[in-house]
Amino acid sequence: MYLVCPKCRRAVPAPLAKTGFNCTLCKHAWEPPAMEFAAAYFCELPALAVALRAASGERFPISSFPATVGRDSDFKELQRNRAVSREHFRVNVSDDGITVTDLGSRGGTFLNAAQLPANTPHPFTPADTLCVSGVELTLELSFCPPAPQPPADQPGPETIHLPNSASRMTVGGPLSPADIKIQGCEAPKPIACFYTPPQGSGWALLALEHGAVTVNGEPILACTLQPDDEVSLGPFRYRYSPEGTALRPVAAADTVGLAARKIGFSVRTPTGPKAILAGATLDIPAGRLTAIIGASGSGKSTLAKILIGALVAESGELLFAGQSIAPPAYPERVAGLIAFVPQEDIVHPELTIQETLDYAASIRLSGHATPAEKAARVARILDELDLLDHRDKPVSALSGGQRKRVNVAVELLSSPQILFLDEPTTGLDTGTEEQILTCLRRLACQGRTVVFITHSLPAMDQADHVVILHADSAGGRVLAQGAPGLLKRQHRLADWSALFPRSETRSTQTPPAAVRPTKALAKLALKSPGFLTLLLRYVSIWAAKPIASFLILLGLPALLGLLIRIAVPTDGPAGHDRILFGVICAFWLGMNQTVREIVKERTIMLREQFAGVATASYLFSKVGFFFVIAFFQAGLLAAPMLWLRVEGMDITVVHSEMECPVSIFWCVLWAGLCAGASLGLFLSTACLFIRGQGEIWAVLLVILVTLPQILFSPKVLGDLVEKTADYHAFIFIDSDRKLAEIASYFTASRYLYLPLAAYQNLKGDYAAILTFNGAILAAFSLCCLILAWLTLELFIHHKRTQTHW
Repeated sequence: MYLVCPKCRRAVPAPLAKTGFNCTLCKHAWEPPAMEFAAAYFCELPALAVALRAASGERFPISSFPATVGRDSDFKELQRNRAVSREHFRVNVSDDGITVTDLGSRGGTFLNAAQLPANTPHPFTPADTLCVSGVELTLELSFCPPAPQPPADQPGPETIHLPNSASRMTVGGPLSPADIKIQGCEAPKPIACFYTPPQGSGWALLALEHGAVTVNGEPILACTLQPDDEVSLGPFRYRYSPEGTALRPVAAADTVGLAARKIGFSVRTPTGPKAILAGATLDIPAGRLTAIIGASGSGKSTLAKILIGALVAESGELLFAGQSIAPPAYPERVAGLIAFVPQEDIVHPELTIQETLDYAASIRLSGHATPAEKAARVARILDELDLLDHRDKPVSALSGGQRKRVNVAVELLSSPQILFLDEPTTGLDTGTEEQILTCLRRLACQGRTVVFITHSLPAMDQADHVVILHADSAGGRVLAQGAPGLLKRQHRLADWSALFPRSETRSTQTPPAAVRPTKALAKLALKSPGFLTLLLRYVSIWAAKPIASFLILLGLPALLGLLIRIAVPTDGPAGHDRILFGVICAFWLGMNQTVREIVKERTIMLREQFAGVATASYLFSKVGFFFVIAFFQAGLLAAPMLWLRVEGMDITVVHSEMECPVSIFWCVLWAGLCAGASLGLFLSTACLFIRGQGEIWAVLLVILVTLPQILFSPKVLGDLVEKTADYHAFIFIDSDRKLAEIASYFTASRYLYLPLAAYQNLKGDYAAILTFNGAILAAFSLCCLILAWLTLELFIHHKRTQTHW
C-alpha cells in the first residue's frame, strides 16, 4: 500500500492509517475531511507512475515490468557514461513492492552506499539512493491513475449545488449512499467528496475513486477548485461556477471549430507544378485536442500554414466557427484568433520566463489592457502551464519540455481561440513528451481548441481527434479522421504503426525522381579517398541549388566589379582607385563566403569527427573548393573594371586601358580572395566555441576585419613604403612613425594594393616589390589555415572531453 501526498502527488510505501498524515518527501502535513475518507489517500502500484530520476533532473519512466536499465536503454544519463554496462540492473515488482537487481555489471550497483550482490533482488523505495557507476538515481512514484473508459464527454444531467451551510458533500450514483446522487452514474459508492478546506474559502475536491475524477483533464487526488475549472465526475462534465456555489453541466464540444473542404495547393518546381495538397478535407472539433499525423511529404506543414492563415489555398473552402470563408479572405478573418507555436524556440534564451512573458504581454496586449491586467494575465498563464516555480530561471537553463511550455505561454497571452503547434514533442524523451501532451490536454479541457502536428505514434492515443494525411502522385489528402479508438476499430488496427505501411500502397503511380546532376559525384565519392570524398560532397551541396549557388559564387563578383567601375569612372589608365576598391572587395568576398561554412555545420562536423573523419581533410576540402572558385571569381571581379567604360549614363565595352597587365591584376585579386577565404575559415572555427550564436558573431567579425582595410589603406594614409629596405628603415630608423601607418602593416589591403600601384608608377624594382608583398600574403594565408586546423583540433578535443566519447 502506498500513501499519496495531495500536494506533491508523490507516493511512498506506508501502512494504512486513519489520521496524522505527513509526506516524507515534501514535508506536507494534512488531515482527511472525515475519518471514513482516509483510505482515499492510499493506492496500489497500478495507480502510480514509476520512474527513475537522476541527480541532473532527467526522468526515466518505467511503463512495464520487469525493466532492464543500462546503456542500451533510453536513459540518456546512463547512455553518456561509458562505465555503465549495457544491461546494468533490473527493476521489477514483487509481492513486497518494487525491487532492484544488479545484473552482474562491471561497475556494480550500490543501494544506499552498499554494493548489491549480482542477480539478487533487493527492495527499492523512494527513500533509497541507487548509485550506478557514479550516477545517483532515486525512485519516483507519482499518482497517475488510469483514465476512465469511456472518457467523460457528456454534460451532467443537472447542476450540482454546493451550499455554504455544508462543510462536506459526497457525490455518487443513484444506488450509492452519497449526499448528491447523479442520474446515469453507475458507481455503487461515492466517487468524490466536496469539502471546505481548513484554511481559505471555496471548495476542495477529494477523489474517493481514483481515476473517476479529473480537474481540467488531469486525474486528481485532492485539490482546491478555482473558478471556471472543468470537473469530470464519472462520465459527466461540469464547470465550477465563478461564484463558487455550483457545478454547472458543460455541453460536449461536438461542433466544428475549424474545417477545410477540398483544399488544393501546389508549388512551382523546375520540372513544373507539384501538388502538395489535393482535395484535403478535415474537421477540427472545438474544445478538443487534435493530432495531425502523416509521413514526411504528406503536406502536414502546408495544411497547418493554410489553416492558420500563413498560406492561401488555391482552391477549396475554409470554415471557422461554422462560417464559410473563401481562401483569399481567410488570413484576414482569422488574424489574432489562431496562434501558432513553431518547432523552433520563439523566445530569447537570455531572458527569464517572467521577463519573457512580461515583454510579450507588453507587445501583444499593448492596445487594450492595463498594466495590472497584463500582470494578471501573465500570472494566470504561468499557473496554467506549471511554470510559476521556474519563472525566475533564464530560458537557456530550462529543459526542452519547459522551453516548449514557455513558447506556448507566449502564444496564450493573446487568448487565441485555436492553438496550433508544430512537432511539440520532437527531440524530447518519453517522460517529457508525456508532460507536454498532458499540458496540451489540460488546455483543451479548459475550453481551448488545440491542434498539434506530430510524427509520434504514441501521441495519437492521447488526442481526442486524429487526422491522418497521406500523399500520392496527385498530392496530399486526408486518409482518415476521427476518435483514436474509432479509427482503430474501423481499420482493425492493433497499433498505429500498421496503418502507414497500408497507406503507402494506395498510390497507383509513383512520380519519376528528378535527375540530380550531383548523382555522379556521389557515385564517384564511393571510390575516392577521404579528402576527395569530402570535396565532392561539398561540391554537391553547392550544386544542389544551382541557381542560388551561381548567383552567390559567380554573380556577386561580377556585380561588385560593375559597381566599382560605375563608382570610379574617371581614374584614368593608372586606375589607382579601381585597384584599391578591387582588392578590398576581393578580400571581403573571400572572407564573407567562408566565415559561416564551418560554424553552421557544427553538429554535422562534430558527429563526423567522432566517427573518425580527420579535421585536416574536413578543413582542406573547403580550402580546395574555395581556392579553385576564387580563380574564376577574380576574373569576374576584374572584367568590369578592365573592359568597361562609363561616360555619363552610357556603359560601353572597350579594350583594357589600365597600364597594369591583366594577368597581374587577375592574380593579385585571386590572392586577395584566397587570403580572405583563409581568414574566414579561421574565424568560422573560432566561432564554434560560441554556442547558439556562432554564426551571428562570425558575420560581425567580418565587418570588424573589413573596416581597417579601408581606414588604414593608402587612399587614406597616402604613400606607404613598399619593399624590404624601406620596411627596415621605417621600423628601426624612422622616429616619426604614426600609429595609423603602423596599423596599416596588419591589413591585407596594403600588400594587395602596393604591388599593383608600384607597376602603375613604373618603378624599376617592381619584381622585388611583387615578390615581397606576395610572400607576406602567402604567409598570412598559411598561418590562418594552420590556426584554423589547430582551433578545430582544440574544439574536437574539448567536445570529446565534455561528452565522454
